Amino acid sequence: MALAAVFTGVLVGASTAVAAQADVPCPPDSLCLYEDKDFGGYMIAFPAGSAVPSLHEYLCLGCNSSKHPGSNNTWGDMLSSWRNTSDIGYCQFRNIDYNGNTYYGFLANYEVSYVGKGLNDEISSFHPAPCPEY
Repeated sequence: MALAAVFTGVLVGASTAVAAQADVPCPPDSLCLYEDKDFGGYMIAFPAGSAVPSLHEYLCLGCNSSKHPGSNNTWGDMLSSWRNTSDIGYCQFRNIDYNGNTYYGFLANYEVSYVGKGLNDEISSFHPAPCPEY
Protein backbone atom coordinates (compact mmCIF):
# COMPACT_ATOMS: atom_id res chain seq x y z
CA MET A 1 0.00 0.00 0.00
CA ALA A 2 1.37 3.43 -0.89
CA LEU A 3 1.65 5.92 1.93
CA ALA A 4 0.01 9.28 1.24
CA ALA A 5 -0.15 10.69 4.71
CA VAL A 6 0.21 13.89 6.66
CA PHE A 7 3.76 14.59 5.58
CA THR A 8 3.55 17.92 3.78
CA GLY A 9 4.77 17.63 0.22
CA VAL A 10 6.04 14.06 0.62
CA LEU A 11 4.66 10.72 -0.40
CA VAL A 12 6.47 7.85 1.24
CA GLY A 13 6.41 4.54 -0.60
CA ALA A 14 5.20 5.67 -4.03
CA SER A 15 6.55 7.93 -6.73
CA THR A 16 3.42 9.10 -8.54
CA ALA A 17 1.61 11.26 -6.00
CA VAL A 18 2.26 13.84 -3.33
CA ALA A 19 0.13 14.20 -0.21
CA ALA A 20 -0.11 17.35 1.87
CA GLN A 21 -2.32 19.51 3.99
CA ALA A 22 -4.84 21.18 1.70
CA ASP A 23 -3.36 24.65 2.19
CA VAL A 24 -0.50 23.57 -0.11
CA PRO A 25 -1.27 24.74 -3.69
CA CYS A 26 -2.10 22.17 -6.35
CA PRO A 27 1.02 21.87 -8.54
CA PRO A 28 0.87 22.72 -12.26
CA ASP A 29 -0.06 19.81 -14.57
CA SER A 30 -1.63 17.82 -11.74
CA LEU A 31 -4.90 16.32 -10.59
CA CYS A 32 -5.43 17.21 -6.92
CA LEU A 33 -8.02 15.44 -4.79
CA TYR A 34 -9.21 16.88 -1.48
CA GLU A 35 -10.64 15.09 1.51
CA ASP A 36 -13.15 17.83 2.34
CA LYS A 37 -15.33 20.26 0.40
CA ASP A 38 -13.97 23.70 -0.46
CA PHE A 39 -10.50 22.17 -0.99
CA GLY A 40 -10.13 21.41 2.71
CA GLY A 41 -8.63 18.59 4.74
CA TYR A 42 -5.84 16.59 3.17
CA MET A 43 -4.86 16.82 -0.49
CA ILE A 44 -3.13 14.36 -2.80
CA ALA A 45 -1.63 15.42 -6.14
CA PHE A 46 -1.19 13.08 -9.12
CA PRO A 47 0.90 14.04 -12.19
CA ALA A 48 -1.04 14.69 -15.40
CA GLY A 49 -1.99 11.46 -17.17
CA SER A 50 -2.01 9.29 -14.05
CA ALA A 51 -4.24 6.23 -13.95
CA VAL A 52 -5.10 4.92 -10.48
CA PRO A 53 -6.91 1.56 -10.31
CA SER A 54 -7.40 1.86 -6.55
CA LEU A 55 -7.31 4.98 -4.41
CA HIS A 56 -7.51 2.56 -1.47
CA GLU A 57 -3.80 1.83 -2.10
CA TYR A 58 -2.87 5.39 -1.07
CA LEU A 59 -2.84 5.94 2.67
CA CYS A 60 -4.27 9.13 4.10
CA LEU A 61 -3.70 8.82 7.81
CA GLY A 62 -6.42 10.87 9.48
CA CYS A 63 -8.88 10.72 6.57
CA ASN A 64 -12.29 9.49 7.73
CA SER A 65 -15.61 8.87 6.01
CA SER A 66 -18.91 8.43 7.81
CA LYS A 67 -20.29 6.83 4.61
CA HIS A 68 -17.50 4.26 4.21
CA PRO A 69 -15.67 3.76 7.53
CA GLY A 70 -13.93 0.69 6.07
CA SER A 71 -12.01 3.08 3.81
CA ASN A 72 -10.75 5.27 6.64
CA ASN A 73 -7.06 6.19 6.45
CA THR A 74 -6.94 5.66 2.67
CA TRP A 75 -7.90 7.87 -0.27
CA GLY A 76 -10.55 5.40 -1.42
CA ASP A 77 -14.06 6.85 -0.99
CA MET A 78 -12.67 10.10 0.53
CA LEU A 79 -12.99 12.65 -2.30
CA SER A 80 -15.14 15.73 -1.63
CA SER A 81 -13.53 18.34 -3.93
CA TRP A 82 -10.94 18.39 -6.69
CA ARG A 83 -8.76 20.64 -8.84
CA ASN A 84 -7.29 19.69 -12.23
CA THR A 85 -4.46 21.96 -13.39
CA SER A 86 -3.74 19.88 -16.50
CA ASP A 87 -5.07 19.69 -20.06
CA ILE A 88 -6.23 16.09 -19.47
CA GLY A 89 -9.76 15.08 -18.47
CA TYR A 90 -10.39 11.96 -16.39
CA CYS A 91 -13.02 9.28 -15.85
CA GLN A 92 -14.07 8.58 -12.27
CA PHE A 93 -15.30 5.20 -11.05
CA ARG A 94 -17.19 4.26 -7.89
CA ASN A 95 -15.29 0.97 -7.56
CA ILE A 96 -11.67 -0.11 -7.80
CA ASP A 97 -10.16 -1.35 -11.07
CA TYR A 98 -12.25 1.11 -13.12
CA ASN A 99 -15.53 -0.66 -12.31
CA GLY A 100 -18.92 0.48 -11.14
CA ASN A 101 -20.66 3.65 -12.24
CA THR A 102 -18.50 5.77 -14.53
CA TYR A 103 -18.43 9.57 -14.57
CA TYR A 104 -16.59 11.94 -16.86
CA GLY A 105 -15.67 14.02 -13.91
CA PHE A 106 -12.24 15.56 -13.56
CA LEU A 107 -12.52 18.06 -16.41
CA ALA A 108 -9.32 19.59 -17.81
CA ASN A 109 -8.26 22.92 -16.27
CA TYR A 110 -11.25 22.97 -13.94
CA GLU A 111 -12.08 22.66 -10.26
CA VAL A 112 -15.09 21.67 -8.18
CA SER A 113 -15.38 22.83 -4.57
CA TYR A 114 -17.95 20.14 -3.70
CA VAL A 115 -18.78 17.05 -5.74
CA GLY A 116 -22.30 16.88 -4.31
CA LYS A 117 -24.06 14.49 -2.00
CA GLY A 118 -24.30 11.72 -4.61
CA LEU A 119 -20.54 11.51 -5.31
CA ASN A 120 -19.16 12.66 -1.95
CA ASP A 121 -16.90 9.93 -0.53
CA GLU A 122 -17.69 7.58 -3.44
CA ILE A 123 -14.79 7.59 -5.95
CA SER A 124 -12.36 4.64 -5.80
CA SER A 125 -10.45 4.78 -9.12
CA PHE A 126 -9.80 7.02 -12.13
CA HIS A 127 -7.99 7.13 -15.47
CA PRO A 128 -7.55 9.64 -18.31
CA ALA A 129 -10.46 10.03 -20.75
CA PRO A 130 -12.03 8.68 -22.91
CA CYS A 131 -14.55 7.10 -20.57
CA PRO A 132 -16.23 3.78 -21.41
CA GLU A 133 -19.78 5.14 -21.14
CA TYR A 134 -19.18 8.43 -22.98
